[in-house]
Amino acid sequence: MDNFYKRQIYIRIGITIIALLYIGQLAYLQLINTEYKRKGISISNHEVVKIAPRGLVYDRNGELLVNNTSNFALAVIPR
Repeated sequence: MDNFYKRQIYIRIGITIIALLYIGQLAYLQLINTEYKRKGISISNHEVVKIAPRGLVYDRNGELLVNNTSNFALAVIPR
């Protein structure tokens, strides 16, 4: 049984070291390396919406009811 407890202690120490490494890397990326954080923020706030072009709609007499014209809008949210 003594081997079992030693192995259990080694596994717990290993898991603790791995968790501390992950926490340290996270703290480095968020607190120290601010360029990485700025790059992440700029990527996450970029949004492009593409509107699919629609076809022309005619009535049964062949007259055009709906035309396919593009309309673009730009929105800027100041910080």
